Amino acid sequence: MKKSKLKKAKIVGEPTVDTDGKRIVYCIDVGGVHGNAWEYKHTGDAALAVVNFAPEIHTGERQLIWSAVNAWRAANQHRYTDLRQQL
Repeated sequence: MKKSKLKKAKIVGEPTVDTDGKRIVYCIDVGGVHGNAWEYKHTGDAALAVVNFAPEIHTGERQLIWSAVNAWRAANQHRYTDLRQQL
């Protein structure tokens, strides 16, 4: 039986603030594919827009991106608070 390769997502580099768009921008690697996820100020923790990824990542692998962002927030609470204050 062939094992499927489990993809992982991770934040690459430091998230930044796009003040024009009022969002935090995360650069994310999902199984070797790079893209961005945005967290908007007006929606806060409740919403994340996934961009620059193939359609299968937008749907089937979106939870990987959520996990990576949540893990980064938990490990970098002070930095995350600073980013939110810049919005």
